[in-house]
Amino acid sequence: MQAFSPFRPRGQRPMPRRRADHPCGTYNAYQLHIRRGEISCEPCREANRVYNNELRATKDQRAQEAARAVRRYKALLRLAQEYPTRFREILVEEMKGLVSLPPEDEETDDEM
Repeated sequence: MQAFSPFRPRGQRPMPRRRADHPCGTYNAYQLHIRRGEISCEPCREANRVYNNELRATKDQRAQEAARAVRRYKALLRLAQEYPTRFREILVEEMKGLVSLPPEDEETDDEM
């Protein structure tokens, strides 16, 4: 009796995976038409249009969220520059127990 080996014997290749046929009217079925070099059917073209429109919408949404985050960061920087003492107090309050902050500078709000 042979011992179990996790390796394939030399020269044996794994069985190729068979791609499942997807029902028409889905994005995957559209991609399958393209891979086979076929002209895609109307339901598959519509599914591809819907998929691409949703993809574009999420990209636009992510870009808007990133722009909003940049604006929020700039506003916080301006507040920190105009009111450094009060900003630091609020920051220390919110960050209690999470991280240690560097020692406070001796500047006041009036000096800026």
